[in-house]
Amino acid sequence: MELNLPAMLQTAIQVENKRWYDHAYAMQPEERLRRAYVVAQTAMSQLIDLTGQTVLAPQNAADSDSILTAYVAVVDAFFQIAARQSWSQLIVMTPDEQVAIMQKRPAR
Repeated sequence: MELNLPAMLQTAIQVENKRWYDHAYAMQPEERLRRAYVVAQTAMSQLIDLTGQTVLAPQNAADSDSILTAYVAVVDAFFQIAARQSWSQLIVMTPDEQVAIMQKRPAR
């Protein structure tokens, strides 16, 4: 089974845009990007806590459904950042395009 990252990215963007439209949020693009980073950091922290990987207070891992939900929140947050930072084209690249871009000489 292979993940369809382009479809997942488009779905994440559409759901987020609908949420913003339905609630009539008014926020500048830079502010939305900062918010996306905060959401991502919070989601990653929750995932780390649920898996019991916290160094300061190690604990037993939570049930797999909670961990899966937290993981999906992290992936969604990453997709939101990718959309705001114009990284989306990197997610939808074919493997051949990825190899070609990696073989190019780095820009100065």
